[in-house]
Amino acid sequence: MAAVVSINDTSRLPENVLELEGEDFYRFTKSISGALLTEVLKVQNIDSVFIFLQTKDIFEIFKYNSITLRDLKSKIGFDVEDGEFQVKHGLKLQYEYLSKLLKLKSDQKYITSSPLTYEKIDILLQRYPFLLSLLNFHENENIINDQHEFLTLFVNTITKNLSSANASRYRYDNKIKSFAVCLYILGGKTTYEYVRLNLPGALPNLTTINSLIQNNDDNLTEGEFRFNKMAKYLNSFGVRHAYCAEDCTGVVRRIKYDTHTNSFIGFSTPLYGGIPSPSHFKTDSITELKLWMDQTEKAPLLNIHCVQPIPPPNQTIAPPSFVLAGYGVSSKYTSLDILRRWLFIHKNSIEKNVRILGFSTDADNKYFRAMRLMAGFYASLSNFDIHVDSCMFSIQTGSWSWFFLRRDQLFVFMQDATHLVTKLRNRLLSATAALKVGDKYITMNHLQELLDNVELTRLDHGLTQSDLKPTDRQNFRSCLRITSCDVLNLIARDDNSNGTYMYLKLIKFIISSYIEPTTSIEERLKGAWTAVFLLRLWWVWLLLVRLSSLPSFSTKSKKHNREQHFVTRTAFFSTELNAHYLTYLILLVQQKQLPADVLNIHLFSSQTCESTFRNTRSLTGVFSTVINYTVEEFLRRSRKLSILNGFKSQEKSTSLLKFPVHHKHISLNTTRNNQNLIDISTLNVENVVMQAYQSAVSIIENLNISSLLKKHKLFDMNALSEYLHNHLRSKSKLHDNLPLFENATDDSDSEFDLDSDDDDDNNSVHSKSSGSEGEDDDDDSMDNEQLKTFKTSFGGLNIKDSVPVEQEKSYFKIKINDT
Repeated sequence: MAAVVSINDTSRLPENVLELEGEDFYRFTKSISGALLTEVLKVQNIDSVFIFLQTKDIFEIFKYNSITLRDLKSKIGFDVEDGEFQVKHGLKLQYEYLSKLLKLKSDQKYITSSPLTYEKIDILLQRYPFLLSLLNFHENENIINDQHEFLTLFVNTITKNLSSANASRYRYDNKIKSFAVCLYILGGKTTYEYVRLNLPGALPNLTTINSLIQNNDDNLTEGEFRFNKMAKYLNSFGVRHAYCAEDCTGVVRRIKYDTHTNSFIGFSTPLYGGIPSPSHFKTDSITELKLWMDQTEKAPLLNIHCVQPIPPPNQTIAPPSFVLAGYGVSSKYTSLDILRRWLFIHKNSIEKNVRILGFSTDADNKYFRAMRLMAGFYASLSNFDIHVDSCMFSIQTGSWSWFFLRRDQLFVFMQDATHLVTKLRNRLLSATAALKVGDKYITMNHLQELLDNVELTRLDHGLTQSDLKPTDRQNFRSCLRITSCDVLNLIARDDNSNGTYMYLKLIKFIISSYIEPTTSIEERLKGAWTAVFLLRLWWVWLLLVRLSSLPSFSTKSKKHNREQHFVTRTAFFSTELNAHYLTYLILLVQQKQLPADVLNIHLFSSQTCESTFRNTRSLTGVFSTVINYTVEEFLRRSRKLSILNGFKSQEKSTSLLKFPVHHKHISLNTTRNNQNLIDISTLNVENVVMQAYQSAVSIIENLNISSLLKKHKLFDMNALSEYLHNHLRSKSKLHDNLPLFENATDDSDSEFDLDSDDDDDNNSVHSKSSGSEGEDDDDDSMDNEQLKTFKTSFGGLNIKDSVPVEQEKSYFKIKINDT
């Protein structure tokens, strides 16, 4: 009987096999794996065991067409139907066998040849006490679990590498390499070198790290939409539905050369039918380059598209968003360009078996108009034949007078609620607006009175002066504070503040309906429509005022006064559109056209783009003071960000690498897979909307507007909605064939066009803040000897009855209500 040779038997290898080079190495490979494999090694100059073990795939070079490799290529494999090259299976097995034998032989070098005796062990333990601790640690089976798997691997790597006298023979597991890449991306070059030099044998050198990053195929080319990589990324999570967001940010105007694409980056990318031209600025002529520099505009803006996967029911954490494309642009593109891009993204995603359900933006004028045109929301899109698309959604509704949206839609749209809330807050801060409802004014003065009230402390309201006069007009956290329950309760005590109370409640409803991840679907729907009805009641009352002789309105400029007393057109329509599309999504789920997971509404926003901008800005060295970047720098950093997101998305499945998450951000990407989300079929949409109207009526009952509405028989929900619908339909003039609507100060909606100057963050993408979550907490330090408050619990404030002795110096004592 023939002897069976084990695949792990290294006895066939000569003792000095790891030192073989040149012809000695080729003779050895020929004896083990044959002449054909040896020829493959020779053509690539792989002439030693060391180089062989460093080569990831010796057949990779045959993916490319080369006259030099043509004859050898025909010997080792063949072309398949999809254009790829397939290596013969037997040759692959020979290579894998040889590779495994050499790796085993290399690993054996780490094992000492002489056995340890008890005497040697005692000497080692006395000389190195940490070995005893290590033994005790591994002796406890309850401690050794998945949480310490990476720690064990890390320690093992250090000890194995330091056992080798030659640093060039250090070896690193793929998991160690992944950890090293993450450390380099998060900490920068200086931090990485500091850790590596002080932990010898633990981490690979910078050359290896840069090679791992450069060899990653997740590159972002300017103007190129990565649909293939998007599909692969979504498939890894089992996702077939996604939301898409688009946004711009200001960048440094500077031209840089990209070696990967042999093109110049930083010019404003040409748009053809709204679609950017990838790597457009390629040239070998210095004359042409000089012409570009003199005549072509340097891009002041960076435009990106991010795709947010909608996780399946078995996932409680939403995967990170995917950057689909990025390119430099100017502000000269139009709403029709945006529409063409959205249709382009939709068409190519469908070909990859991915359905982009809709788009979210930051309520910028051009995006806002594009959404209205596509939605047919008091706008006409006659030049785009989208109604024949086989992917059109169609819902069945009742005879709902309050529902203004067309039943057939290709996309679902959502204006970013974070930006919408800050727009509403900025309207309250506007110097030109004089918000008024009924006989009550809406003003920040009512909040200032809380701060000025000596009987109230920050414990009562949680406000600071910066919340009322913020330097960062995109600071969302100040919106949370001015709409807190404590502030609302205090505001409600004063009858003169009823208008301000209504306005803050309006903002509160939008936050809970679209931003907070824990809100149930029923509460989302009710809050969204309550906000809508508050605005409808308010606006219809203002329309009716012109028919009356109220002294507060000048007869010479009724329209101007009316607009001064209301929110901006963008805020009004955004609130309407969001509520309509939230209802639309619920109906699609109820009618079994979409899974319930699409109702994770808090994921449907342009904050994915904002997060990408912030994260790429943060990828600088610890000694760098530059916070902004050029287009080329963003594209380069986005590769690192994609690598990092890839590792983060694998965190739950591998349980090896752990990433810190700020306690305020833990729930941001949490999905709602509870009964409120799953049993959506039992939700009665019409009843919830009727409850929302009653809630809105109860809020405005003390504002003295109901009498005028009742006089004109418009206090009923249906009558009110029909009146407003007819008014908007008669006044709207938004068409896709009018170039006029691209002007930010157009008159496209006549009666309902508000002054754009009143929208105090109307600087659009030109002056967007890179730190929308920035804090500007100041003043109001609680240095009183004793504080009086009517509250008994203090949410959001770190107040404790007692602290551990070792932490006493980290706290100071205060007296609250004599306690």
